[in-house]
Amino acid sequence: MGRYKELLLNTGLFAISSISVKFISFVLVPLYTFYLSASEYGITDMSVVVVSLMTPLCTFSITDAVLRFAIDDKNNSTRYMLIGLQITVLSIVVAGALLPLLDFSFFGGLGRYKVLFLINYAVSVFQLYFGTVARIQNQIKLIPISSIISALSNVACSYYFIVFLRMKIYGYFYAMIISGIICVLVYVVKGHYLTLILAKPSSSDVALLKKMVSFALPLVPNSIFWWIGTSINRFLITSLLGIAASGLFAAASKIPNLITTVYQIFQQAWNLSVFQEFRHSGLARFYEIVFKFVLAGLSLSASLLILIAKPIATVVLQKGFFSSWILMPLLIVAVFFNSLNSFLGTISTAAMKTKNLFVTTCVGALLNVLITGLLIPTCGLYGACLGMCVSNFVILCMRFAISLKIIYFKIPWIRLSVLIMILCLQSFLVISNGNPVYWLQVCLFVAMAVLSIGLVFPEVTRFMQKKKASKVLK
Repeated sequence: MGRYKELLLNTGLFAISSISVKFISFVLVPLYTFYLSASEYGITDMSVVVVSLMTPLCTFSITDAVLRFAIDDKNNSTRYMLIGLQITVLSIVVAGALLPLLDFSFFGGLGRYKVLFLINYAVSVFQLYFGTVARIQNQIKLIPISSIISALSNVACSYYFIVFLRMKIYGYFYAMIISGIICVLVYVVKGHYLTLILAKPSSSDVALLKKMVSFALPLVPNSIFWWIGTSINRFLITSLLGIAASGLFAAASKIPNLITTVYQIFQQAWNLSVFQEFRHSGLARFYEIVFKFVLAGLSLSASLLILIAKPIATVVLQKGFFSSWILMPLLIVAVFFNSLNSFLGTISTAAMKTKNLFVTTCVGALLNVLITGLLIPTCGLYGACLGMCVSNFVILCMRFAISLKIIYFKIPWIRLSVLIMILCLQSFLVISNGNPVYWLQVCLFVAMAVLSIGLVFPEVTRFMQKKKASKVLK
């Protein structure tokens, strides 16, 4: 049972890190929606979207390669990490060269903040890099420590710059940059990474770099197309409906993204476990059990969030932002599909068949662009939501087909189909009526709970029986 304990331990540590950061981010949403206009909030969201595009594009997804090879090849671990640091620094130069592009109109005015955007990007990629180093060095406890300190700093700075000084977008950037720098300093000082930073290159680095690039290169277009699938709608919305509409869409996405936040906690630990266990026996059974728990957890969380979306929105979305709550059910379904996609994607990554990720993400991204572009003129923001739902579902179907060829494990197809239908029905009821229809929503949630618990209960029972039998033997 060691692999399960390791997965649970890492999940717990990543949970502390992610929950602290995302909870603080969630708490700040009422502040942003109260003190910023829809257009101003749209610009801050656009900066997040562009950073998420530039990170894989400028870093060549090198942190994924660093994590994969440094764990697998302990003898050259330091060399892999040093190469990753050099590429990360180089990426800042590349990002700086791309800054003039921010002046295009579909960036919604982000070009007025070029210098602050670049500094924010630099801080962001260093946080990503040092977080990866901490995972490689098995300093998992350092991740929640740095995250909590950074999150609290962000709150303090946001209130100071946005509330007291009324600096609006400038205040947002100052808060993000200062809190990010504090996070990086915690990693460097507490993790004792100064030796790594000052390490000299070696002649053997060239051969290692070639291996890393061959692994990471297919991940770059995969990440870009993933970004297209999840974020290109911001540009389409800005171009067709304006930056204010993009701000409303961004605000509506905050609550559904709670599912992503919780799932990513698990996903970070899951990646480590799969990389460590991939060559061991019993992996198919390991996947089968974990998939059941993931499916049950995601289904129950999504159903509950649809049920309580409007009450949460009354607290989180201030002033004119509240009207965007009606978009949440569809966005929740899209996030549900996307989380399952991430789970299945780990199989291809562990098997070093990253081209599979590229193909599936590419198809989904193009489909999202097509559907969103066609529907926004007639359906408005609903068109963007539908585009995400359909494209993520298509990716899910493709990844099931590909993943099961690499590692075959049993999928509860009937129960999976019923769970998806319940979520879609919940969303349809909200959209068609304009109100949650609570009595029917509660019934659907209860049905979801029964099915989800029934999915994992046999596995829990088997675990308890094995634990009891092992005590008897002792």
